[in-house]
Amino acid sequence: EGSISQAELLAEALSRNLAVKTGEVLDHESQLALVNDLFGCKEPTLSPRQKQIYTIISEGDIDKKLN
Repeated sequence: EGSISQAELLAEALSRNLAVKTGEVLDHESQLALVNDLFGCKEPTLSPRQKQIYTIISEGDIDKKLN
């Protein structure tokens, strides 16, 4: 694992503390802001610990799983 700066550690701690909690419902505007903020990041597909944040599933893959 690569070296993580103190600023990145602080950002990670803050993000965990301020994250949307399980079961919390966001209004539409907050949902859009969250997605826009994610895609505004330098690396929107990976967490600071290099874990995948999301995956894109094709409609065909969804059909295969449901049928």
